[in-house]
Amino acid sequence: MPPQTHLDNLAAVLTRAGWSTRTRYSEAQPMLHVFAAAAPQIGECISVAPGPPTGRAWYRSSRGVLLTPCSDPMTAARKIAALLTPYVKAALPSSPRESEGNVPCWWGHHTRRWRGLIGKGRSARLISAETLEELAKIIAQTNNQR
Repeated sequence: MPPQTHLDNLAAVLTRAGWSTRTRYSEAQPMLHVFAAAAPQIGECISVAPGPPTGRAWYRSSRGVLLTPCSDPMTAARKIAALLTPYVKAALPSSPRESEGNVPCWWGHHTRRWRGLIGKGRSARLISAETLEELAKIIAQTNNQR
């Protein structure tokens, strides 16, 4: 079965669970971008890779973690949701007055680091961390200082 079919199956499960997905099939390696519509700056790119020990197809996170065999998209969806939910909750404002606290975040493929942009206009500054968890902590600290 081609990777796109496995990713389409996973996308259907994730969509039913309330997550937003976007396919990236024009890239060298087909990927599925998973994110929450309320916090699109935080997401995960899922690909298909050979898994142990037989080499059959597995879902793989952007961190290189093999999630589950592609024959089990329900479990993969639960694992992806468990991975993203704490970061999505941290990115969402707790009150309407804090809506300016939303921070666009992304993975720098060339720098191999997570990036975020805090502030607006001339006061904007780029932040960087090795893990998404570290980046979320920096964002939380910055939001608490405001």
